[in-house]
Amino acid sequence: MKKANTTTNKSITKGDKALYSTVISNLKTVGGKTYAAIPIQLLWVDPDYQRIISRSENKIRNLALQWNPKKMDALKVVAHPDENLFSVVDGLGRLTASQLLAPPLETLECEVDLSAPTCPSERKRYEANLFISQYDEIEILKPVQKHNASVLLGDRACIDIDRACSKYNISIVAGRGQRKSNVLGSYSAILSISKRNGYKG
Repeated sequence: MKKANTTTNKSITKGDKALYSTVISNLKTVGGKTYAAIPIQLLWVDPDYQRIISRSENKIRNLALQWNPKKMDALKVVAHPDENLFSVVDGLGRLTASQLLAPPLETLECEVDLSAPTCPSERKRYEANLFISQYDEIEILKPVQKHNASVLLGDRACIDIDRACSKYNISIVAGRGQRKSNVLGSYSAILSISKRNGYKG
């Protein structure tokens, strides 16, 4: 699998400098965020804080196989004007998967952070903090929270669960802890049974 660029190019070419300048001069601001389409050769992944070794290669391959631009968020990058590159804070998997496509993507949509400290060591700490806190306020959808959408999309296992719950007047409720009567217990367990045995299960 092609690895992300983890080596800063200390001998920046005039072409890269011009490319960096072109990206910076064509930034688009939407609300309080700034975006750009950035050429792959200007994207860099810092091995000092990124999860390069622990990243699942199977998940990256699957991401490439299921690649859908409409589902891909912009990568979050920090501008390094002294090095004419952009450090990827969030998006290593997308960056790597984009290079497994045929043909590989030449640019990626990025949200550009221009407010990092100019001192390289302080900037690295700034980026590391963004990296570890990037999902703090994000709620990951649980299977039970996807139920209605899955029924709408025709998922057989979810339709069977819905049918059985309707027949026996059982409510599907997200949450943990003690359940009231007529409330489905473990949604994940019943989903597994439904996938394996269908409505009879």
